[in-house]
Amino acid sequence: MTEPAKTWRVYGARGISQDFRSQRAAYEDVRAVVATGAEAKVYHWEDGAWRLYETVKPPKG
Repeated sequence: MTEPAKTWRVYGARGISQDFRSQRAAYEDVRAVVATGAEAKVYHWEDGAWRLYETVKPPKG
């Protein structure tokens, strides 16, 4: 599979995903997802596949 133009993917509430060209843009979306109280999962395209980069959970309290 060829590398996609947008190599960062963020999954938010209900498994909805959005792709981004930069890590910075992806993490701006992560902040928005977490602000709603949902968990965000960040994936990066590496070695021909999507790999989990980080899971960001909303703060407790």
